[in-house]
Amino acid sequence: MVLIGDDYPSKWKNLPINGAVDSWGMYTRQCTSFVANRLSVVNKFNISRPPSNWNANVWGQNAQSMGYKVDKNPSVGSVAWWNAGFHVAWVAEVKNGQVLIEEYNNPAGSGRYNNRWINSNNVDGYIHFKDLPTTGNSNYYEVNPGSVMLKKADGLYGANDVDFKNGAVLGTFAAGTKFFIQGIKKSSAGIPRLVTGSGHLLTANKSLVEQCDLAFPNYFNVNPVQVELQTEDGLYAATDRDFKNGLVGNVKYKKGTPFYITGLTYNSTGYPRLITSSGHLLSSNKAVVKVYSGSMFTNYFATNPVKVELKTTDGLYSRNDVDFKNGLVNNKTYNVGTPFYIVGMTQSSSGHPRLITSSGHLLSSNKAVVKVYSGAMFTNYFATNPVKVELKTTDGLYSRDDVDFKNGLINNKTYNVGTPFYIVGMTQSSSGHPRLITSSGHLLSSNKAVVKVYSGMLFNNYYPTNPGRVRLKVADGVYAREDVDFKNGCMDNKTYDVGTSFIIIGMTQSSTGIPRLITNNGYLLSANKSIVEAY
Repeated sequence: MVLIGDDYPSKWKNLPINGAVDSWGMYTRQCTSFVANRLSVVNKFNISRPPSNWNANVWGQNAQSMGYKVDKNPSVGSVAWWNAGFHVAWVAEVKNGQVLIEEYNNPAGSGRYNNRWINSNNVDGYIHFKDLPTTGNSNYYEVNPGSVMLKKADGLYGANDVDFKNGAVLGTFAAGTKFFIQGIKKSSAGIPRLVTGSGHLLTANKSLVEQCDLAFPNYFNVNPVQVELQTEDGLYAATDRDFKNGLVGNVKYKKGTPFYITGLTYNSTGYPRLITSSGHLLSSNKAVVKVYSGSMFTNYFATNPVKVELKTTDGLYSRNDVDFKNGLVNNKTYNVGTPFYIVGMTQSSSGHPRLITSSGHLLSSNKAVVKVYSGAMFTNYFATNPVKVELKTTDGLYSRDDVDFKNGLINNKTYNVGTPFYIVGMTQSSSGHPRLITSSGHLLSSNKAVVKVYSGMLFNNYYPTNPGRVRLKVADGVYAREDVDFKNGCMDNKTYDVGTSFIIIGMTQSSTGIPRLITNNGYLLSANKSIVEAY
């Protein structure tokens, strides 16, 4: 048959052992949960209740009471069962009196995947719920070939796209490209798929791939999770898989700098690249990086926790101040319990993880400073930039520094329901409530009771953000700064010729949300793309 590998769902794999109950009533990361999931996914058989007790030691008795055969004859897809040993495993292959089993939580307490060969007699029985056909498909690799080389150009598929329905997500790769294979999955029709070191899927069809020597032995072929530099090096953009465009920001990190690795990808010729927690790429060459065994990441959030709150008074740092050398932004501190929404990660020059907030500022990821936030605030607010919103209720704008909305609406002006606004960024109140920054630089509530996503076409026809410099496509004039609705006519009834240029220093909007350009002399100019063009 086939050694499938660790196909246990990540939603359970990443929990603590016994951290939840699975779909069949088994505790997660136990041997019983792994086998129940494998039976469901591969054998298309689901454990039922009653019986209510499915501890590993009673699987044999339960199966017999339900009418299923339990004997000493192993077959592919059967369940190896130990009574006194309190263990069950899934049978992957039977050969010459030996049985290849796949299992979880052996040794007990590990909560991890394992596979091993055992003597066929070293069990209390084999349970035959719904065994698999033993006739293999000679056109496919059904046992992990270790490494393969493409015989024809092909691509890689998503980790869960076992039926190859969604098209290649990485590639195409040329014939001759090699890939390290860490396991095998099966399609819904039972067709083997190769699981690459990155977790992407590759065809197992022998007309497209052939077994080869170890792919890239001098590189990390599977995720090492934590690495440190063995030589000075830097990071590359997420899309620069061939490392052609130089280091991000031309920044180099010193030997010994650690990085937390969240996955693997490949360059165009199949060389593995490490994906860091910031989303940037790092070399996987073992001459450049080695496994990091230090304790830094124990004390920091190494991956995005999404929502955090302060455990101690602290503040935010500017986006480029990764070493926290320049002090808090505006010297502002936030109280214990203030929540922040996290949109990404970066790192200091020494590798310390930093959290990127929805406002674009940096926050410490030290677990002594922040912890995961479990409150409901972000349920009721847009926590990240929705880009375009419209009012659900009459409301207005606040000045840029009035994050707590204490000073009232600007000019006491309110806008009607349905008025759209273009959003260019986010900030937060002193208590952590998200605020929207409009293209005019003013603040707007992000409460979902006040605004909703705008799906209209207005901003397609207007410049919603500052184009910097424009010129007229048709003769037109400028308007007084307060005449946002263009009701009072052009200043001095003057029009400017086609091609006349203007420097734009800011944006505002009409009472109905139509963008207006603010020129460097303080007048207003149309932002309509049929009237002006950026150049």
